[in-house]
Amino acid sequence: MPPTPPAGARSGAPAPDPREPAPPGPARAADGLRAAFRRAASSVWVVTAASAGAPAGFTATSVASVSVDPPLLSFNVGRTSSSLATLQSGGACAVHLLAAGSEALARTFAGPAAARFADPAAWRWGEDGLPELAGVAARLSGPVTALVPAGDSVIVVVEVQRTAVHERPSLVHHDRAYTALPAPPPAGPQRTAGASLRACS
Repeated sequence: MPPTPPAGARSGAPAPDPREPAPPGPARAADGLRAAFRRAASSVWVVTAASAGAPAGFTATSVASVSVDPPLLSFNVGRTSSSLATLQSGGACAVHLLAAGSEALARTFAGPAAARFADPAAWRWGEDGLPELAGVAARLSGPVTALVPAGDSVIVVVEVQRTAVHERPSLVHHDRAYTALPAPPPAGPQRTAGASLRACS
């Protein structure tokens, strides 16, 4: 008597191949997500806010431009972050693009909340009533216009009303380490937008 075929073969469906890996679940997908973004170089920012005269802040690599008209940016903050309540009650924040050489500042604002504003030489109160960090490459500030829950984070949208941009190279985070971009080459002859478009067409 010939051997009985597998159940899948009797039904017309192919039998599962034991050599094939199991379908990825949520845990494997989360690990892959983290691994992918570790390989993506990103700028390093510190978000600051205040409520009832008390400063709050944290290091972020999720800052993104959302819109130019009106000028909007966004960043993510964890639902369990100690700074979330300040962002909700204060209603405004400032984002600081850290300059090259600011690794210690980035680590400070990623560490214990009690130590983040302990160095009086590293910050002051800005004209917008928000903490202002010293020596940054850029600073953008304005009111929070939306708080959007998303998974274990909250997406914060900010309307930019004040800007300060300085000629300093920025700090970069890549694969769990900080680095700096090389200095840009000297500016060459300026070309018009039309000439640039023709060169690319």
